[in-house]
Amino acid sequence: MIIFAGLALSITAFATIFWLERSRGAQDVAAGYQAYEGGALLFAGVDPDGALNQVLVLVSEDEGGFSIYTIPARTIAATESAGFQRLDTVMADSGPGSLADTVAGLLQIPIGRYAVFNDQTLEKAAGKAETINFQADQPLETAGGEVSLTAGDNLVAPDTALSWLKASATDAQAGPTIQALFFQGLSQALASLPA
Repeated sequence: MIIFAGLALSITAFATIFWLERSRGAQDVAAGYQAYEGGALLFAGVDPDGALNQVLVLVSEDEGGFSIYTIPARTIAATESAGFQRLDTVMADSGPGSLADTVAGLLQIPIGRYAVFNDQTLEKAAGKAETINFQADQPLETAGGEVSLTAGDNLVAPDTALSWLKASATDAQAGPTIQALFFQGLSQALASLPA
């Protein structure tokens, strides 16, 4: 189990490790370091009380790229031991390992590792960026109108990006896409920072 809480670049670092290990064999891994054996990575977003509010899954693709899936915490899925439950209930009752197993069953993909992050982690990471770009293929708007994206680049300040991320959490239609665009934009912004 890997828990990243309070580290400003945890999400980007974890994705980088995932990509690097995906591109090299286990024989190249330093002694004492557990090699990544494949599958997807699951990020569990929790609120200050530890309740699950977002699930993000990073899936490696054969050609070296990756896809990001966001899953609302209220999603109902089959569990191995308790029948059908909401993902936030699985996390609360059984922890992140069971959540990873449940999401793996839901998506029919193996989950290799998982990490838990909170709002402070995102705020610290976003605070490092000057702007975050939401690159939308088409116009998107949340049901309440809190977030309205045009097709193409939508450059915003980190505090605006975070407010959009939070506003999109309750929208089942546009919310998952807006959340994925946030993480994509944040990753790009952090990757472009000088070393």
